[in-house]
Amino acid sequence: MNQKISDKPTPAKKPGQKSSVPGLLPEGVEACLGKFLAVVDAENSTDEDKKRAREAFLCSIRT
Repeated sequence: MNQKISDKPTPAKKPGQKSSVPGLLPEGVEACLGKFLAVVDAENSTDEDKKRAREAFLCSIRT
């Protein structure tokens, strides 16, 4: 494979932009992912909390 390496910088996320790559994630999914990861990383979250956060995240992907 002969791939060219570009010296161009990757475009930064604009203030009103939902994702750094437009169209990559549907609107709202990025926020749900952040909430899910916060629950998973929290020391005091129970397995039930993690399960509910996971289900909410999966529902945000499906819609």
